[in-house]
Amino acid sequence: MSLSARKPNSRVVTLVAVSAIVFLGSTTARADRKLDQQVEKAMYAVFNGPTIKKLKVNNHEFNVKKAQVVRSGDVVILEGTISHHLSFRKDDQVRYKIRKQRGAIKEMSIKIDRGGFAPIGAWVVNVLGKYVTGVPMPVEKVESLARKLGQKIDGKWESTAELLVTNIAMRVNSRGRDGLMVYRASLQQGTSTTVSSGRTPLSRPAASGKTSRDHRS
Repeated sequence: MSLSARKPNSRVVTLVAVSAIVFLGSTTARADRKLDQQVEKAMYAVFNGPTIKKLKVNNHEFNVKKAQVVRSGDVVILEGTISHHLSFRKDDQVRYKIRKQRGAIKEMSIKIDRGGFAPIGAWVVNVLGKYVTGVPMPVEKVESLARKLGQKIDGKWESTAELLVTNIAMRVNSRGRDGLMVYRASLQQGTSTTVSSGRTPLSRPAASGKTSRDHRS
């Protein structure tokens, strides 16, 4: 007498598949949050100092220094250095240059020890699209674009350095400060919702009837 093969329980199979999807989704979300947190630390060092050492981003360690800012009319230029930390030899030095005008990225280039300044990677251009062709980037889009960049990044340290430089370029405002942080502060304090990377949000009158000081970017 032959034994018939047992049919798989479709409900069990479905539950296993759903559980796997949920697990992978939660793992990805945790990785994204971790990357966001490390990028935030790097941005704070760039715009405010002091230098942060051995910051681990995408499994690579970096020393991130405060950037130098030069303003001329409606143009702001940032230049700085991010070091790729190495344990047994001299660190790789990544120098970057960013030029923005009225919220639009006009130049974004990096220089690694082995050569002269070069344009940012094509993968960054693919994510940012029109925002690297002279179109002003609304500050409201910075976080979502930064997240897309984080999802596209590969495991190379050079790509991670490009990720950091691109975040700097997206966030710097017309005063050479972190425009995203200024925007977040304006939302927390109830200021106007019309804000761009190069504009200053205006404060609403305080409850006491006195006008609070403007939040200057």
